[in-house]
Amino acid sequence: LRLHYVVEDMELGTAGGVKLCCRDFPGEEVMVLSGDGVWDMDLWDFIERHQESGADASLALCRHPEPERFGVCVTDGKGRIMSFAEKPPKGQAPSDLVNTGIYLLSPRALDEIPKNVPYDFGKDLFPRLLSRGFRLYGYEGVRYWCDIGTPAAYYQCNLDALNGLYPGENQDLLQGLPEIADQAAADAAAVHLGDLDAGLLQKASVNADLAEFVLDQ
Repeated sequence: LRLHYVVEDMELGTAGGVKLCCRDFPGEEVMVLSGDGVWDMDLWDFIERHQESGADASLALCRHPEPERFGVCVTDGKGRIMSFAEKPPKGQAPSDLVNTGIYLLSPRALDEIPKNVPYDFGKDLFPRLLSRGFRLYGYEGVRYWCDIGTPAAYYQCNLDALNGLYPGENQDLLQGLPEIADQAAADAAAVHLGDLDAGLLQKASVNADLAEFVLDQ
């Protein structure tokens, strides 16, 4: 596996950073996988649907009970994205379809990102593409997605894994652990998960409001 990486001299935002990474790969389609989410989806199916749709950009979407925390999309029922709102005010989200941070971008879409200036996918690029008539496609084949940007969400994602809500390479190691019911009772002083054969996790200590946690190897 060959890895290519780029170091920013200044913060360029989500889209600006991707633009910088693509400087050595001109004219190619790009897949973006944001690093602050845990997800389960068929990437090959995502690619095929993107190509079939003829979209300039495809966004992997999922439904979320708190859409205002994320970028929110409205589609036409056939997958074409008609509007995009980045973190709308609470109670004003136009739908519950949220942006997961997983994209396929055509060279034409990438050309709309300016070089060497801060630029964001949700705040800048997607609204710009829609306003200029570009075709954006929403892919709703995401089976599981969790933004792990907060301690509470990171903790919830671990519970989801233990309860088998999404598959993973280490899923067989989790067999035989006690079932975690009712999200492990958020007010518990400590939740003992047992020993894993691989020594991945022995104990998770969680405070009442899930504001912080400690993982002991």
